[in-house]
Amino acid sequence: MVKAERRENVSEEHGGFIVLVNLVRAFCEANGHASVNSLHLATQIWSMGDGIATLEANQLLDLFDRSIQPEALLDQSVRTMLAGVVSTAAA
Repeated sequence: MVKAERRENVSEEHGGFIVLVNLVRAFCEANGHASVNSLHLATQIWSMGDGIATLEANQLLDLFDRSIQPEALLDQSVRTMLAGVVSTAAA
């Protein structure tokens, strides 16, 4: 599939990402930070999740710390990111 075609079909091909954008927007609005760019923040979260998944798939995620669990790492990382956005937006 050509890059232009992927961009045309983004909402059909990547519906899960659109759900993430909407959830991030709802979170920001609920915390009084509607001005936060939810598309940008969702892209950061998606990229982080993709990186964790790639490292886990290549058996590199626990290379230095065998206690790391991918689900817990993603959960903690997203919580930290969201807390940072809310506290930064408040400043």
